[in-house]
Amino acid sequence: MTKVESASKGTPQFWKLFSACSGDGPDEQGSYGSKVLKGKAKTSATRIRNKLEILNSLKRRGIWLIDTSIIGWYIQQRTEYNITQKSQKIHKLQKARPPANMKKSTLILSWELYIKHVVRKATAEGNLKLLVPIGKEVNDIITQDRLKDAVCIDGKHTVDVHKGIPAPNAWVKGPGGFTKELVKLEASINKAIGSEINPNK
Repeated sequence: MTKVESASKGTPQFWKLFSACSGDGPDEQGSYGSKVLKGKAKTSATRIRNKLEILNSLKRRGIWLIDTSIIGWYIQQRTEYNITQKSQKIHKLQKARPPANMKKSTLILSWELYIKHVVRKATAEGNLKLLVPIGKEVNDIITQDRLKDAVCIDGKHTVDVHKGIPAPNAWVKGPGGFTKELVKLEASINKAIGSEINPNK
């Protein structure tokens, strides 16, 4: 069997999400993340510097984006190939994934046994200002009730829980697609933390 490493395509959709959450706002073409995407920023060093700026902005603003699985459910795995003995043809093998029927229980257990306590600690310490679940599936499985319970300290809700946004790689119908969701998310974040723009922009 021959194994070949697959080239990483990166995660541009997530950097668009992070850019919107950082308060950078869209560029002149109405797109997010132009400072960090290949073909937009001039050099790798510039992109890395801009990525660090975005991450530091998220930290300062107290923005947490929640993915509740403690295992790499969508972890990029190398592509494997098999050569048939008879025909000597090369076939790409299907990548292994955890069984689909385990997903709901995995997300709930991850939340209840670990993630919820991280969120509650951050809330109690005043380090959390807005909780944003990513992906309809995550929002539906964990539920807004569980999310709101995690940010309830001594019977008081001091942190807003966002209604959730589609996963960055999801297809969003209608004009504007996922960018439309990013615009609405950015507005919600700015309202929650009392800031309209990234102070370092």
